[in-house]
Amino acid sequence: MFNLLRMFISLFFFLAYYLLMDQYFQLDFLQLPYLILTLYFVIAAITFSLSEEKISQSINSKLASWLSPPSNILLPIIYIFSPIILLAGYLKGEHK
Repeated sequence: MFNLLRMFISLFFFLAYYLLMDQYFQLDFLQLPYLILTLYFVIAAITFSLSEEKISQSINSKLASWLSPPSNILLPIIYIFSPIILLAGYLKGEHK
């Protein structure tokens, strides 16, 4: 259930990226150099569901509840950095 919700959230963020690039900036996101950014966000959409739960638990356990930022701020940040977070976890041997 929660993985399906995470996939919908990641698709929402990717759709937001697509609309920003296409409608607001009027850039072709399938041409270089924007293709690199597009590929990164495709990877982020895939890895978001894998890293969101772990990062949310880590942040909530390390910060006091009154210091914890709202989840609507955390989700885009986790989405953007999820490939890096997942790669760092693999390099440390946390994911197997």
